[in-house]
This record gives sequence, structure tokens and C-alpha cells, in this order.
Amino acid sequence: MRRLHKTLILPSLMAAILAGPASADVIPGTYTQTLDNPVLLESWYGYSNPYSYMHANPAESLGPLTPGEYAQATRDGLVTHASLSMTFHEIDSIVGDTEAVKVWAAPAGSGNNYSLLGTVTSNGTTTFDLIQAFGAGGGLDGLPVQVKLIGGTGIVDLAMLTQSVLRVSIGAGVAPVPAPAAALLCAIGLGVAGLARRRAG
Repeated sequence: MRRLHKTLILPSLMAAILAGPASADVIPGTYTQTLDNPVLLESWYGYSNPYSYMHANPAESLGPLTPGEYAQATRDGLVTHASLSMTFHEIDSIVGDTEAVKVWAAPAGSGNNYSLLGTVTSNGTTTFDLIQAFGAGGGLDGLPVQVKLIGGTGIVDLAMLTQSVLRVSIGAGVAPVPAPAAALLCAIGLGVAGLARRRAG
């Protein structure tokens, strides 16, 4: 019996080492960071400076994931939604004016090089799909955002950014499949155990 016990322990230990630790379960949910500080965008004689701000990844700052776990969830295809919603007022408030707001964002790994998400020409809320724009995970490692008022025919043109919302949804994780090496060693262990049992009989 003692010999059989040793025979079973060795393959099981080798299987556990080669298989590595099991992945942590990903808790599904939607996480949102809302910035409510109104920002006045100005254009003087058609010239304006961009306004920049930063969103944190809400799945990390408000949710349960670390940056490493979010990166793993992205690789596993578990990030099902990532979007940036922006609410503007006072765009094109003068009849016949041509005001608009350009929106840029810098995805993770870009070295803070901004990419154009789109141009907003009407008041209300506009939503940008970050997965469509930047690929899996929405390019999130925090999200630098930049907005700029363009156009306008007056001496001073104004627009108001009243709210910016970053929303991320994580799907349920799937239990990891055992590594081939671990499965093979488990089979060997069972075979050796069966052989030992026959000899003992």
C-alpha cells in the first residue's frame, strides 16, 4: 500500500507543476466611469486649442480586475463592449454657423499618439465604439482623450462638453482546459496505479 501511495503521488505532482495555476474566474459585469465636470471649448476667429483629459479604465479602477487581468481578459475575448459617450451643448448655436468638435483618443501602446474617433456636429450624446476603433479590449490602459472646437464664423465661438462616459463590459470566463502535458501525466499515473494494483493482487 505504501508503494502504491508513492506511485500515485509522483505523477500527480508532476501534472500539477506542468499544468500551472488555474486562471482566476472573471466576474461578468459592466463598469462605468462618468466625468461630469463641464468644459467650455472656445474658438477665436476660427482658432482654438485642444482640451485634453484622462479616463481611467473602469473595469480596473471601479471593477475587480488588475491591469494584468484586464489584459488577459482581452486576450481571451472576454471584453464584450468598450465605448466612449460624450454629451455636448451649444454646438452650432448660431444660425448658419459651421461649428463642430473633433474627438481624438490614444489607445494603449500608442505612445500617446492620438487617433481621430470622429467629428461631432450636433448637440446631445454621441457614442464611439472603442473596440471597432482600436481592436480587442478597446485599447484601454486608461484612455487619454482630446477634443477641439473647429469651424465657426464668429469672433468667439463656444461649445460645452458636459459629460464624458467610459463604459466597459466583461463577459463570463470559461474554465481553462487542462494542458496536454498534464492530461498525459494523469493518464500515465492512472496506468501505473492500475499496474501496481495488479501486482499487489
